[in-house]
Amino acid sequence: LKISLKDLAQLRDALATPPLAVSPPQLWHAFEIVESLKAAEPPGIISSRPGEQLADLVSLVRHAVAPETPLAPYGYDVAVNYARWKREKTESGVTFTGEQLEWLDRMAEHIATSLEIQRDDFEDGWFGQHGSLSKAHSIFGSQLTSLLAELNERLAA
Repeated sequence: LKISLKDLAQLRDALATPPLAVSPPQLWHAFEIVESLKAAEPPGIISSRPGEQLADLVSLVRHAVAPETPLAPYGYDVAVNYARWKREKTESGVTFTGEQLEWLDRMAEHIATSLEIQRDDFEDGWFGQHGSLSKAHSIFGSQLTSLLAELNERLAA
């Protein structure tokens, strides 16, 4: 089942209507109180508080459906998966330049907040300010398309 940000926005809006009338951060906090949890801090991918990113609704729903699933911000899982992916690449002999790593870090950040990264995403924000899709092509060459597919598959939590 593929979930989009639009789906999450609809869920957020449904949660905000009576009788529940709750925001994702309020839900997150309620889970922490009821379960005496201290949600893990995301390791460098996002700087927001747990539950504030729309993508965190994925983690809340997973935890509500399967309480044995630890409650952690979506970005935390993406960061763990990204670190694992980079380690596997290094162990298999793949090396990245500093510029490639910077772009990869930004792609992981984007996935942590937007659930995926697509070619169109390179036209706005940080990517747009740093050369857009044409710059990404010059950095990663013909491997860009397969790299995006691999990151979306491996990092999406």
